[in-house]
Amino acid sequence: MDDLRLGPIDDTLKQLEAGLSAMTANLVDLEAATTTHLAGAASLSGETAARAEEALALVGWLWSQYLCLQQVVQEARGLRSSRRHPDRPRVEQLEQLVTGQSVLVTPVPSAVGDRLALPTTAVSMSPCDLRDTMERALEAARTDVTTIEEAWAEGLGRLERLTADWQSLTVSAAGLDDDDDPDLISAGELVRAAALAMSSDPLSQTEALDEADTRLGRARSRLSDLASRREGLPARLDAAHRLLEAVAELAAEGRAAGDRAREKIADPRGLESPLSAATFDDERRGLRPWLKRLSAAAAKGAWREAGAGLDEWERAAVAAQLAAQRVVAANSAPLNVRAELRGRLDALSAKAARLGLAEDPAVTALRAQARAMLYSAPCDLQRADALVNSLAVTLSRHQQTSSVPEPGGPGERRR
Repeated sequence: MDDLRLGPIDDTLKQLEAGLSAMTANLVDLEAATTTHLAGAASLSGETAARAEEALALVGWLWSQYLCLQQVVQEARGLRSSRRHPDRPRVEQLEQLVTGQSVLVTPVPSAVGDRLALPTTAVSMSPCDLRDTMERALEAARTDVTTIEEAWAEGLGRLERLTADWQSLTVSAAGLDDDDDPDLISAGELVRAAALAMSSDPLSQTEALDEADTRLGRARSRLSDLASRREGLPARLDAAHRLLEAVAELAAEGRAAGDRAREKIADPRGLESPLSAATFDDERRGLRPWLKRLSAAAAKGAWREAGAGLDEWERAAVAAQLAAQRVVAANSAPLNVRAELRGRLDALSAKAARLGLAEDPAVTALRAQARAMLYSAPCDLQRADALVNSLAVTLSRHQQTSSVPEPGGPGERRR
């Protein structure tokens, strides 16, 4: 029976010895890492100091528990090796050492213990439970050291990049006469503060570096827009001169359309007044002198003022263009109506011929009156419209009552 109890004891003892061997290598590596990366722990501050203190406390606790576990395992191995077939008291002693609550575990600091679920008061554990607890503490300490190491490496890399970005953007801003960009100023302050704190507390600089990155991004976008506006100003001014000429041509077209309508149409309705000369030549707000002043400002290097002024000028020019287009449409409408009536008259004349009514007295009279009205000046559009409509009605009535079908129509007889 005692031999049957020895099997599990031997298996557990071998597992504990293997675990101690691995723990030895891991603790040596961890201590080397803490020596390398946390050598100046006393100079650390903030979150980094707290994590470093936790890692160092865990390393010290791990070594102390390692010695305790090692002592229990060595004692158990000594008992097991003394006899091949130990008696019952010795088996019970081995069982208590290997599987019972045989190790008194010292507490870790409460802040560390509470966060990692480690004992914060002295407690007895089995060797296997202590081994598992130590492995969890070892992983936590390794994570702390790695986190600090990566924060330093990543933080220094980001700080270097952000510093270079800030310096480059500062040069660009100076070239664009934009030294007071609030995002650029704020980003510079954040970068300088992070540079001072990086050596002692890299873990706390992520938020500041993120904010600096965001502000530099906004500054970069704004400066890029400013640079594009400066570089694009000559082309915009050229386009503005072309727009000015187009508006002037529309204004002339609208004026000419109004003159033609008054000449060709009797009492034309819906005409609009053309753009005034002040729209183009008023010294203060006229499009021509205004654009001339903007061109002069750009030539003197005042590109920002010229660009802002050109924004306003373009809005005014587009509004004038739309107004000129409305004038052209309104003043062209009477002659367009006359042209439409002429087209209807031609179509009705062709229809009369198909119906065999080209020589009909009533049709001939209406057609002649409408043609005379539409091809004389000034043309009375209302009267001409009435005549064309009367001709259409007359032809429709003849078509309904006539027994002669239209050629090719459904009523045509087959021969």
